[in-house]
Amino acid sequence: YQRRVHGDYTHPNVPMLSSQLLRVGAPPQGFIPILNRGLISVQGPDVVKFLQGLSSNDVRTLTSSMYTGFFNRQGRVLYDCIAYMTAAHGVLLDVHSACAGPLLEHLRSFKLRAKVEIRDFTSSFKVFSLLHSVSAASIPPDALVFADPRLPALGQRVLVPAGTADSLDSSLLCSALAHAANRHADAGNRLHAAWRILHGIPEGVLDFRPEKSLPLECNMDLLGAISFSKGCYMGQELTSRTHYTGQVRKRVVPFYVEESSSSSGSSNNHNISTSSSSSSSSSSSSSSSSSSSSSSS
Repeated sequence: YQRRVHGDYTHPNVPMLSSQLLRVGAPPQGFIPILNRGLISVQGPDVVKFLQGLSSNDVRTLTSSMYTGFFNRQGRVLYDCIAYMTAAHGVLLDVHSACAGPLLEHLRSFKLRAKVEIRDFTSSFKVFSLLHSVSAASIPPDALVFADPRLPALGQRVLVPAGTADSLDSSLLCSALAHAANRHADAGNRLHAAWRILHGIPEGVLDFRPEKSLPLECNMDLLGAISFSKGCYMGQELTSRTHYTGQVRKRVVPFYVEESSSSSGSSNNHNISTSSSSSSSSSSSSSSSSSSSSSSS
């Protein structure tokens, strides 16, 4: 797990930015490009009925944005995503780019006679995050703006048409990426990951084990991704049984490590990550000699 986190998150600036965010306690200013996101459009007269039987949340209540998931028949997480209701493109599913293709095929395999059109919309929009309030004049007029439904601290998701995004004024971008963006195309992904991990929010592929992780272990219930009153959907039986029996043995928690100067040569080397931990291991980690802490979302 540490090797996988290292490969996805470690970046010359992320530990520094994580340390600064902890000290300042304020979110980065400006638009943060999240280039590792894909978009899928599901549009048609049966879109709500179609998604209602496959996703974990109650799509009938979707008016703006909603966190939801897709599980297999055994109740394990396949994909988590943010769903947006739009007037022109139906429901847009914001998912990790590595999952866009598999989720597209997953949805199409259940289409049958449903009156829906399922298309890959990744090339049509680029996803940005706004972690603080900005004036309406700063947002491109053709952009789609939604609240991140998982946590208020994650601010807003801004879907900017690809043509507009390519010409976006550089002064609107997050200043923390000014020097990093020239060398690392995914600096925005890593900055957003650092802020997300600081708040203990896991995200599919990076933090879930597809087809193995249970949704409640990944805090999807705490983050509002699961409706326990909507009725049947794929994976519903095990998810509901786990919820109502209260037998959640593991949760994803954030932890913070500050290495000592004797072991790292630096007195201020910080690393932020997430891990799946049982209650017993969580308590033992908080009482260890290193400076660490763990808390549930």
